[in-house]
Amino acid sequence: MMKIQDRYIYLILLLIVFTSTLAQEIKETPGVMFLEIQTDSRSAAMGALSNVSESSAFGVFYNPSANLFSSERLGVGASLSARDN
Repeated sequence: MMKIQDRYIYLILLLIVFTSTLAQEIKETPGVMFLEIQTDSRSAAMGALSNVSESSAFGVFYNPSANLFSSERLGVGASLSARDN
């Protein structure tokens, strides 16, 4: 017959094993959250589908080769966008 102290020790060890396995759940979060922020409001409005957009100041972020066909020599743009939580 096991002593009562031995039962408590086994119970505590069992609880430690199960709580440590529950503590190791992996939550999938990206390491760099700023990469999910859209660079301009137009592409955010289109659902981040601006790969075929015309060449503009923000085109270098999505399709740098589109700037080769631009008639403008220089473009400047400003945008303010917030990430959805």
